Amino acid sequence: TLKNSEEPADAKQRIDILIDNITYNSYVALDRGLFVMHKLTFKLLLTLKILEVERKDTISTQMLDLLFKAGMALTNADCPKHKFSWIDGGTIGNTWKNVVNLSKTLPFFNDLINKIRSNESEWKKWFDSLNPEELEIPSFEERLATDPSGPLMRLLLIRAFRDDRVSRAADIFVGAILGAKYIKPLICNVSNTYSAVGSGKWTPNILLLTPGADPTGQIKALAKTVNAQVDQYTVSMGEGQEKFAKMAIDNAMVEGGWALLNNCHLGLGYMNSLTDYIEQKKEEDAATRAAENSKKGTGDEKKADKKKKKKKNEKPPFKCHENFRLWITCEAHPKFPISLLQTSIKMTMEPPKGLKAGLLRSYSEVVDEERLGRVPEVSWRDLVFSLCFLHSVVQER
Repeated sequence: TLKNSEEPADAKQRIDILIDNITYNSYVALDRGLFVMHKLTFKLLLTLKILEVERKDTISTQMLDLLFKAGMALTNADCPKHKFSWIDGGTIGNTWKNVVNLSKTLPFFNDLINKIRSNESEWKKWFDSLNPEELEIPSFEERLATDPSGPLMRLLLIRAFRDDRVSRAADIFVGAILGAKYIKPLICNVSNTYSAVGSGKWTPNILLLTPGADPTGQIKALAKTVNAQVDQYTVSMGEGQEKFAKMAIDNAMVEGGWALLNNCHLGLGYMNSLTDYIEQKKEEDAATRAAENSKKGTGDEKKADKKKKKKKNEKPPFKCHENFRLWITCEAHPKFPISLLQTSIKMTMEPPKGLKAGLLRSYSEVVDEERLGRVPEVSWRDLVFSLCFLHSVVQER
């Protein structure tokens, strides 16, 4: 972040830029290791925490309770009767309880029920719309636009009236507080993650898969770009494969290859011991390098060479090649060792969610400038786009 951030002369501006970039880079790093079903929850919690720290006057415990619980705490006796047939069929249901609790808890909405009565047709039209989170809210739009808590208040209204649209409303809320870049789909593939993060030889790369995903081709393609060997160090885990996995790692460490262990959810026993084994090899490597450094310039190299000739059968000291990398693919499993996850770079591999995300994935993983430039006619690019669009539609369905 320090290296890639702008450096304005004004210290406050520099600090603001650093905070913004650190926040975004942390978000990207964590988002990379989450499945789609968890990403919105993470973004929402991040946004609420930033509000709590930086804009304390725009958020309160009552607001959070309304967001997560709405009107669950109210009973029928706590709610006045109503005649709005479009809300719970005119009965006291969950939606009406949400509305009543919202009007009772926050002064911002203390006139909510009266506003609904005085402008019922507009409220019903908004309530029945397909995307109420994107429309102006009757009677409250001006108030929401000028209040510092407006984005969160808008989310609370959607939560109260249309809880089926909360996910989309939460996404809009995150964008309003943190910026549009936080709601754009992130395309995280093996290549750009490796380029952005760059794991060291002692940091495993764990690819968390959904059924049907197979990143082996991406890993092999990436290995070719850095002249690394991976085929002879690839093992598919299963019963009795632990010794072959250990052999692949040992050979790759010495020869500078990339060890690839596939389907490691089928070899949890070996995974439990892998963290300690890597740490053991790391200590052996450090000891060897320290011994070599202490001998330099002392004339002990020649003596050491003579001793080596006398002890030809003796196992040489271990030294890990700098180009060694360890790749692990596995499906999510509750018994996968936490210690290994904590010391690794994690990335999820699953189909993108949404047409736009699907198109971005196709253009980042399959289609590149070289492929588009093979045929000069514009119709070629149109054809490629049409094919990618079709692929994205089929994936989404």
